Amino acid sequence: MPVPIVRIAASLALLASSASGQVPVAPAEPQAQEIVVTGSRAKSLDRKKLARALKAHRSGRSIYAPQSQLFFTMRPTPGAPGLEGLKLAIRTKTGVMPIEIEGGRRFVLPEQIKGKWKLVTNRTSDSFAIEPLVMSPGTSSADRLLGDLRLQCAVVWAMEKPDLPVWMRAFAGAFGGLCTGSIIPYFEWSDRAIAEASVSTGGVTKAVYVTADRHAFRPPVGDKTLPHTARVRFRYQ
Repeated sequence: MPVPIVRIAASLALLASSASGQVPVAPAEPQAQEIVVTGSRAKSLDRKKLARALKAHRSGRSIYAPQSQLFFTMRPTPGAPGLEGLKLAIRTKTGVMPIEIEGGRRFVLPEQIKGKWKLVTNRTSDSFAIEPLVMSPGTSSADRLLGDLRLQCAVVWAMEKPDLPVWMRAFAGAFGGLCTGSIIPYFEWSDRAIAEASVSTGGVTKAVYVTADRHAFRPPVGDKTLPHTARVRFRYQ
């Protein structure tokens, strides 16, 4: 999975090239985001982005996916060692609280953290990438709620919007927004090759677009005819 800012930039650049008359192409696998960690001491991740993610999930959960939970997933960057030995902790003025890493690659942050805090890690700058994942009970990587995907898009946008160029933010607004409009080609990515993807509701099933390399799909987050309870399902190669 690529990092959110690259996914957003690729989607907006794709739309811009289409609007200018150029032939759009499927987005290539982007480079992994670096989390700046230098020296031997634990260094903090981007607290502002993490705080924006928590806030966006809290504000949108009742609308899109009332039972959902916000996770953060990690993966090693190309050429880096695996995630073995990676540690995370929340550091405040009063102490340090270790963060459990579920399955070796996923963690949850407390929804409310009192006072000033930092999320620190013991890894180097090029060792892993991180991005949000919204999941509700009864779902899996092969069977997602559309409401989860819509809320995940909102979290991604909240995290990355302040750091995007002004023209990208204006472009997204002009076309109805990244997560609520139907024009901007917002993509989600998959570590596993997707054979086919579909969205189902009320006994009706429609195909979901999958890129030629089979590792990205375009969830119909802006399709207002589909309820948040629609299921987006995948068959992997």
